[in-house]
Amino acid sequence: MSSSESPTETESLGTLHSSASEQRRFFKNISWTTLSMVLRLGCAGGALAVLGRLVDPGTMGLYGMGWAAAMLGFTVSQSGAAQGIIALPKMEKEHVAAAQLLSMLISVGIGLAIIASGPAVQAFYHYPHLKAAFFLAGLFVPLMSLPAVDNARAQKELQFSRLAMVQTGGVVLAAVTSIALAFAHQGLIALYGIQGFIGPFTFLLFRLYRVPAGYGRTTRRHIGDVWRIGMHLSLGSLTSVVYQNVPQLVLAKMVSVDALGLFVFCSRILQIISSQLGNMVNTVVYPTFARYSSDPAQVGRSYLQTVRFTFFCIMVPMIALAAAPTSFLHVYGGGKWVTADGILFYLVIMQMLACLGANALPTFMALGKPQVVWQWYLILTTVQSSTILVTAHWGILAVIKGLVVSTLVMPLLIFWLSKAAHFRFMDFWRNMALLIALIPPAIAIGAAIQHSLPRAPVLAKFVAASAAATLFYIIVVLTADSQFRQFSQDALRALRRRISAGAARAEATGS
Repeated sequence: MSSSESPTETESLGTLHSSASEQRRFFKNISWTTLSMVLRLGCAGGALAVLGRLVDPGTMGLYGMGWAAAMLGFTVSQSGAAQGIIALPKMEKEHVAAAQLLSMLISVGIGLAIIASGPAVQAFYHYPHLKAAFFLAGLFVPLMSLPAVDNARAQKELQFSRLAMVQTGGVVLAAVTSIALAFAHQGLIALYGIQGFIGPFTFLLFRLYRVPAGYGRTTRRHIGDVWRIGMHLSLGSLTSVVYQNVPQLVLAKMVSVDALGLFVFCSRILQIISSQLGNMVNTVVYPTFARYSSDPAQVGRSYLQTVRFTFFCIMVPMIALAAAPTSFLHVYGGGKWVTADGILFYLVIMQMLACLGANALPTFMALGKPQVVWQWYLILTTVQSSTILVTAHWGILAVIKGLVVSTLVMPLLIFWLSKAAHFRFMDFWRNMALLIALIPPAIAIGAAIQHSLPRAPVLAKFVAASAAATLFYIIVVLTADSQFRQFSQDALRALRRRISAGAARAEATGS
């Protein structure tokens, strides 16, 4: 160490730029999930675009209400009992059977509760056909939860190639089935099916891989092992669903079902993007970081490295949407959704702020602190609910602007994590400064281009504005950030090696 470097500076430098081997291992694991994410995002997003042209805003509003209930049951079943086996030091077949039993009981129980609550919910909101929407939601919950344990086992065993293939196949089959139902004038079922049919198709694809389902005898001890961890994850999932759906549940008492449909459509667009991109990394973060749970500082160093990649990936499509929301809605769903451009813009800004906490919650889980997940979502839900109550008087757009402001509490989660993972809070901001600072000018460039083309076709305006904004962001980041530049070079070299190896194998086979 040179005389000009203090121990604190050296430690900070190591926190931000060490663990090269861990980074390579992480990005190797994530390569399959990245490919799967791109395919799933294209299929799910494409299916929603088709359905957006075939269903009316009223049907979209009913779907938004029922889907909130369906996601509650699904996430509690998937993230609770199933994900609990990932943190087990030694997974036995009885643990798998216990997770299957708990997942089935939770999903069926919540599904029946949703169906039973349908009449009361319809009476409360006065939306016609809402009871039917809740009936469908209750039926979909156990179907969606079928592969929950299979997914968790693949994550624990780091079988990301198999997981990517199976999940991608499930999304493709679900998208095709949903589009077919929409053309058969079953719009509400088709909207549920975009994600709801993924479960049963994925479960069947796992069986084609000859992976045993894991049903069988278990013991009270094994059930207790899974549930001790799964309980906190279930609470985290429950509070997460409440946090995500509080706005539409409250807005449903204030606006018509058609107006609610505009909000739901924009929300679903962002949920598809953020959930697919976020899950792409979180699927790897939790089981990978869990190996170092006894060394919080190592987890902290790995977190600082990987959160930059996650944030960058999510910002690229978000910037494209924020630069040209009006043109995007016209191209994506048709003219009937254009009036929601303000809603989409502010929801995008809200999602950008929320992404400051990317990777934080799965990192807490890897550190053996799953209770932080539900505690944090409880805090967010309280802040969000208070904001809605204060701003509701001024209408739906004022509510969404208020939600943007409420998301400014996100840095508190990073501060919380910095204490648990032994890194300095300011290291996070130095780590992310460039990625954050480039967002406003990127959006401004795209918006300026869109406004400079008033007579151009709407598709041309969107392509020009979004391409300019995202290319500016990507090029400047890759130019100014040495680590991203190195990652890009490594990825290109790895791709060339794979292509060369494939060509050599093909030549050898042919000869």
